[in-house]
Amino acid sequence: MAEHGFYHPDFGYWQTTTYPSDHVLADHPVGTVEVPLRPSPDYIWENGEWNFVAPVPPTIEELRENMPPLTARQFRLGLLQSGRSLSQVETAIAAIANPVERETAQVEWEYAAEFNRTHPLVVSLSVTLGFTPEEVDTLWQSSLQL
Repeated sequence: MAEHGFYHPDFGYWQTTTYPSDHVLADHPVGTVEVPLRPSPDYIWENGEWNFVAPVPPTIEELRENMPPLTARQFRLGLLQSGRSLSQVETAIAAIANPVERETAQVEWEYAAEFNRTHPLVVSLSVTLGFTPEEVDTLWQSSLQL
C-alpha cells in the first residue's frame, strides 16, 4: 500500500494511503496535481517542488509560557538560592493595596501546589523582589533541578 500526495493551490496538501479511483479523482478540485510525498510539515509546494521553510523561532514570551511549572518547594528553594527570603515575599504580598488582590495573592502563595512562569503572581513578585525577566528565567531553569 503506497501513499500518494496531492496538492491544490487553494486547498493545500493531502495524502492518501491508496491511489484514488478515477471517480474520486474526478471529484478533486480543478487544479489538483499529484506531487511527491511532503518530506515534513516544514516544506511548502512551490514552483513544482517541495521547498524547506524554516520554522519561526518562538518568542521569548512563548518560551516562558512553555516552561515547565515548579512545585511550591522548588519555587521557594529557588527564591532562597537567589538571595531572596520568604519573608520578603510575604512583605511584598502584604504591601498589595487592593485587599482582594492581596488575599488572592496570599492564597496563591500559601496553597498553590505548583507555579507557572507567567502566572501574574510570579510576574508581580519578580518585579517587587528586584528580578529581571532573564534572572527569573535562570531561577526557573535552576529550580527545576531541585
